[in-house]
Amino acid sequence: MQGAAYHRRVRAAAAALRRVRVFFPGYLDSAAKKAYFRLAQLFVSPSVHESYGLNIVEAMQSGLAVLASDHYGVRDILDESCGLIAPYPSLAEAPRGLAGALQQALGDGERLARMGWASRARASGMPFSRAADAVLAACREVLAPAGAQAR
Repeated sequence: MQGAAYHRRVRAAAAALRRVRVFFPGYLDSAAKKAYFRLAQLFVSPSVHESYGLNIVEAMQSGLAVLASDHYGVRDILDESCGLIAPYPSLAEAPRGLAGALQQALGDGERLARMGWASRARASGMPFSRAADAVLAACREVLAPAGAQAR
């Protein structure tokens, strides 16, 4: 997937920005992640492949508006009151779609604040334990002997 080369290109593009600071902190433990969330106005998740979107839910629980690329995991979590979903008709069009959505989001600080409040409220009902329990139940169902499923 050429992750290292892509990472270098994204970092170089971010370094050229003059009005916005972009941070690439890498792995963060829980305390450090919360500190970064407190500094932010917007959480951006440009990933085009997320099955659940735990990082998005964590940002929402911290009261951040979210900008995420359009994929099935995001559609289950995010609604327009909490953030923006950037549709990508194709991967080649993803940078343009994300840039447009970023301009829209960053242009209205009051709207970001409202989205942050809505995010926190919406995510309060999304504990990760609920998702983990659902996955565990599905695994048990699949792995159960055929006769045990009928009971």
